[in-house]
Amino acid sequence: MPRYFVPMRREALWWCLPALVAVLWGSALAYDMVSRVRALGCVENYGMAVYQQLIASAAVDGRYLQTIHTGYADSWMWSGHRSLWMLVVPHVYRFWPSAEMMVSLQAALLALGCFPAFGLGWRSIGGPLGGALGLAIYALFPAGYAVGRADYQELSFGIPFFLLATHQARRESVVGFVFAALLLCSAREEWVLSVPLIGLAVPGSLIGRLRWAGIGAAVSAAYGLAVAYAGRNFEGYDNQSVGQLAGMLELGVKFSREWADARRFYLGFFVPVQWLALLAPVTLLPALGTIFFHLAAPSQGGVDVVWTGHIHHMAPVVASGVAASIDGAGLVSRLIARLPRHVNVARGVAVAAFVLAIALLGPLWMKATRVSPPLARWPTASSPPRDAAWALVDQIPVGATVATDRQGSLLVAGRAGAYTYDESLADKLRGRSIAALDYLLVPAWDTGTLRQATGLGGTELSRGGGYALLKMP
Repeated sequence: MPRYFVPMRREALWWCLPALVAVLWGSALAYDMVSRVRALGCVENYGMAVYQQLIASAAVDGRYLQTIHTGYADSWMWSGHRSLWMLVVPHVYRFWPSAEMMVSLQAALLALGCFPAFGLGWRSIGGPLGGALGLAIYALFPAGYAVGRADYQELSFGIPFFLLATHQARRESVVGFVFAALLLCSAREEWVLSVPLIGLAVPGSLIGRLRWAGIGAAVSAAYGLAVAYAGRNFEGYDNQSVGQLAGMLELGVKFSREWADARRFYLGFFVPVQWLALLAPVTLLPALGTIFFHLAAPSQGGVDVVWTGHIHHMAPVVASGVAASIDGAGLVSRLIARLPRHVNVARGVAVAAFVLAIALLGPLWMKATRVSPPLARWPTASSPPRDAAWALVDQIPVGATVATDRQGSLLVAGRAGAYTYDESLADKLRGRSIAALDYLLVPAWDTGTLRQATGLGGTELSRGGGYALLKMP
């Protein structure tokens, strides 16, 4: 193994530790997310369905098309967000065409964050035990797991690449830093301004920090110009982040959150051990910017402050909070190392105490204070169960047009010509009704639509999972 990757060759086996944790942690997250998809229990099935239909259509014929959502453009920038992963994932989707692949890919990418977290701990805290502590800070952070499981969201992809860029800058590898920074920017436009701030947090002189910040600024500018050029012909929803920023500048900053939100949600990103991040404020800068905009986001704008909602916007807080916590632990470790030699045993005791605190006190404290994000659902010997409604979808021939409600849209998202009769049908079929469909998948409680369908000559084929499948004439 190359010398630049580990301090000494005989210590290379320590890197088996983050590899093992990555497999276990990634498997738990993937199983959890796949279970939610199969149970139709995503944060928003509708949003997941739009993502899947765009990726599925691009995987089939290279064109980004979606019929499930009204208004959004048929583009890799469908909602105005600039994520180059939308250009990559369709190629992976061909090998496993399903929403399960999408969430499993997210779990795998997030699991890779174990490696730079281990490397940061080794470098900032010192030695393999420091690496183990950095790994524990990342893998045992409940809020980080909660953000990772909040549906397929490319913004979350940036968490491991933020840590990788930070690690490469600390190693003084310009090539590694630029490569990781480009991957970070590709996760979505919210990450672009984080790259120069990573450079500011590189230990050393002010001149050295400014040099790395300058490299980061150059990467951000180059990426921003390239993506702006690639999306020059885009017509559709404006970029939500840019639009929100423009609105704040025009109307003034108005915080929409309450103190109760801090207790229920925001404090979850600073569990007892994560308070270490406050000892490294420069490393924490990207988190502060994200929190500022999060506080000012509209209450009903898809930026939620409940653990069961859209919390992927807090991904930069997770990434910079982990990096800053590792740096904070490194500062504490260096202070302990200055103690007299006969007291130095306290360093090992402190490291063990920190690991135990992260593993036990953090989740317990969050539960006691009603800040309780969902934790891991470990894989079992059997596959996650599927909702019975999936069996209905299996009966629909390939190429047939079908519509369902927004809650059930994930059932049909992998198909071309799939609509939501309560949202997109009139728009995408230019005012035509359910009579123009081949099949209709209706929740059993929607008796009005069921009566309308049978009145048009629809024949009910079967029921399951709270849905009825009808064959239209």
